[in-house]
Amino acid sequence: MGGEDTPARRLLFTTVRLDITKKDNSCHRGTAFIIGPSRTNDKDDGHADFLVTNKHVVEDAQSCSFSFVIANTDGPILGSRVQINVLRDFDTYCVGHPDKDVDVSVIPIYTVTKELKKRDVNASYTKISLEDIPRKKEAEKFDAIEEVILIGYPIGIMDEKNGLPIVRRGLTATPIYIDYENKPRFLIDAAIFPGSSGSPVFVYTGGQHPGKGLILGGDYKLAGIISHTFAIDSDNAPVIQKIPTEINKKNTSQYINLGVAFNSKAILETIQAWVKEHEQT
Repeated sequence: MGGEDTPARRLLFTTVRLDITKKDNSCHRGTAFIIGPSRTNDKDDGHADFLVTNKHVVEDAQSCSFSFVIANTDGPILGSRVQINVLRDFDTYCVGHPDKDVDVSVIPIYTVTKELKKRDVNASYTKISLEDIPRKKEAEKFDAIEEVILIGYPIGIMDEKNGLPIVRRGLTATPIYIDYENKPRFLIDAAIFPGSSGSPVFVYTGGQHPGKGLILGGDYKLAGIISHTFAIDSDNAPVIQKIPTEINKKNTSQYINLGVAFNSKAILETIQAWVKEHEQT
């Protein structure tokens, strides 16, 4: 991909579309993104890297297909993709947040990268580093209203020719640093569609940020992960629903363009839960 390497260009490679077959043979789609200690792929073996998505995306998943843009020494080769399939008991690789109501799950990416190595294929992806995830004090420096971007595959849409996701924009509807309804989540003002489950939410300023000493330097910070959306029920009352994932299932919900995102603290806690579980085995 030609042009200068910029944070915005790197963001295009942070996500992976998940094509999942569940144990009842229904087909589902969602989004995952990659977190690792550093952004680069050449200094570790992937054993400290995770795919992050929602619990409701991967629960009862029998198999999952991942598609990556192929890379060479010059960078990504748009139009060239490799597909990796995990064909058996995919849900057993996943660990969810300890709180059943926190809809975040992680999968070790080495389940995918070991297959890439077998095929001697390099995939182009950008890892969100631990430095890109704001801790509590840093998150408190965000303003009460922030512009955010979402990256993913709404209604399964992507640039099929080039293998790139869809980037969309919204605003925080509640402050990132305040737990909405006493859960580690916040609301965003954006249209949320099926296929958006698991989409990362970034604060990205293109190099400028007016707020309270938080300097992004043309970079990005991971604010959270999309999970639910508001809809109107049959009694004309607002309800929070999991974002549907099943392909070709008729959806009659009336959405009101308010999305629910679990915050970066919840993501880190889920990774810690995976580490704790596997330290005991």
